[in-house]
Amino acid sequence: MSYVAPKGKHNLAFAYFGLAERASSFIGPIVWGLVVTNLVSIGSYRYRIAVLAVTGFIILGIIALSRVKDDRKEKAVPSASIISNT
Repeated sequence: MSYVAPKGKHNLAFAYFGLAERASSFIGPIVWGLVVTNLVSIGSYRYRIAVLAVTGFIILGIIALSRVKDDRKEKAVPSASIISNT
């Protein structure tokens, strides 16, 4: 989190992180419960649909994070031939 936060605005970044964490811990179980409760008529397949709904949130999060710029400098990774002693 500290890598993607702009310099001088770490307090806001962590505040939004905390807000998103609390919102997700509230919204996720509510969506799961609504899907499972409203689809009682289709039997155990309702749980598969609930998993797909929660997976949709994960995919949306990955898409949102893919748009965040990473300003870290890439470290040079030594090649495997240097590391091995053969």
